[in-house]
Order: sequence, then C-alpha cells, then structure tokens
Amino acid sequence: MGRKILDRTGQRFGKLTVVEYAGHDDKGIVLWKCLCDCGNTKIVKGISLGFHTNSCGCTRRLLSKKEHTTHGMSKTRIYNIWHGMLERCYVKTVGSYKYYGARGITVCDKWKTFEGFYEDMGDTYEDGLSLERIDYNSNYCPENCTWIPIKEQAINRRGVYQFKISGEYMPLKQICEMHGMAYPTIIKRLRNGLSLEEALNKPLGVFKGKRR
Repeated sequence: MGRKILDRTGQRFGKLTVVEYAGHDDKGIVLWKCLCDCGNTKIVKGISLGFHTNSCGCTRRLLSKKEHTTHGMSKTRIYNIWHGMLERCYVKTVGSYKYYGARGITVCDKWKTFEGFYEDMGDTYEDGLSLERIDYNSNYCPENCTWIPIKEQAINRRGVYQFKISGEYMPLKQICEMHGMAYPTIIKRLRNGLSLEEALNKPLGVFKGKRR
C-alpha cells in the first residue's frame, strides 16, 4: 500500500460529502466515510464516488415507497406526476435529470412525500393538466408551481413558446440554451416545418437553400 492516497475529505458527490478516510476493503480498494444530506453516514468505495454511489440509499428508498404506499393512489396520474418530479431531480440515470437535478433543481421537503404534495396540489388538479414551475430556474415547491393544460405546443400567459420535454413544459429559449443552439435558428427551422427534435439535432449548414 505504498501509493499515496488522494485526499477526498470535504469533496461532494451527489448528496454525499466525504468526511474521512476509512481504510481499505479486503481487495485493497480505498474506502471513505461519507455524510449524506439526509443525515446518515455511509462507507463508500473511492472508485464508486460520483459514479455508482451518490447517496446513502435514501433517494432509492424514497422512490421505492411507490411499492408500499397506503394512500390508495399509486396508480393515479397525479401520483405518476409526483414520482416523475422526484426522478427528474434525484435519479441520475433518468434522461431528463440533466435538465433538472444536474442544474440544481430540487423538491421541497414537504413534497418528498406524496401526501405532502397532494395536500398542496391535489385540490386544484384535474385530468388533462400538467405540473409547471413558474420560474424555470427555481425549485419544485408550492410557491413556484401551478397546473397548466396539456398541449402539444403551449404558449403560457407571458407569451413564451413552450414545448414538452420529458413530461414537463419548458420555454423554448431555455431548451435552446441547454442544447447550445441559437434561438433564432430554431425558430426558423420550426417555421420551415421541422419538429423540435429535428430542429435541435440538425447540423448547422445549408437548409432549404439557405444557411441556418
């Protein structure tokens, strides 16, 4: 064990903060004691930090409550909306995580249980509505969320073009920023009949005789 160990103390990986060196396992892999945001501690292999392990397991346990729920609503659409909200913010393997959790979007503590979410949003929910954040750079919480009608393409009350991405409406300008595309270019492509996916993924170059 003559190799110098890179000190990871104080480094953060997902919900885990490295507290101290915790020795080696029986295969010689370096171990670290980590503190999770939920308050639990966990011994983690150094090679797993930031890759396979990003919490003490609390995120997985939180989402697995779907299998043990007693409120009788686990098969309803509003429950699926709640569950999808948590996945987007906390599960890195979900495709839409990069638009939410990776950008620092979180869910308020009360809404981490379906009962808390339903208490705040259930009375105003109707089938045909979708959950929308008022400020797309802020978190999921009662003050920043509302229900909007589901449409293939929507324009909200501020006149901003929106498209549905991974189950939630987002302003087109924000979508362009995430994909590194110029907003005017995407608008032109949409007006020429391309779908949003085609407009975002088509390489820059000649398009219908013009440079786009």
